[in-house]
Amino acid sequence: MFKGLYDSVVRLSRHRHASKYLAIVSFAESSFFPVPPDVMLAPMVLSNRKRAWYLAGLTTIASVGGGVCGYFLGEFGEWLVTIYGAQATLEQAQQWFSD
Repeated sequence: MFKGLYDSVVRLSRHRHASKYLAIVSFAESSFFPVPPDVMLAPMVLSNRKRAWYLAGLTTIASVGGGVCGYFLGEFGEWLVTIYGAQATLEQAQQWFSD
């Protein structure tokens, strides 16, 4: 299902701006993106081992930033549910996920 997306991420690891794309993928993955940054990080580290710690740090910082943004998006979503009185709909969606 995600093969095309996975292949695109691997292809980005060979791009000249791969570090920027790695940060974007790391940020997105920690909040909504289904492909982990490891598929980019591993080939990038293997191709240039001198940058391994830099790339690992970049991945970590971007991932934490994405997680923080994802947390606040969740809080904002909860606030919107309360404002619009959609608690019943939210509970139904939660039940679907449980089932």
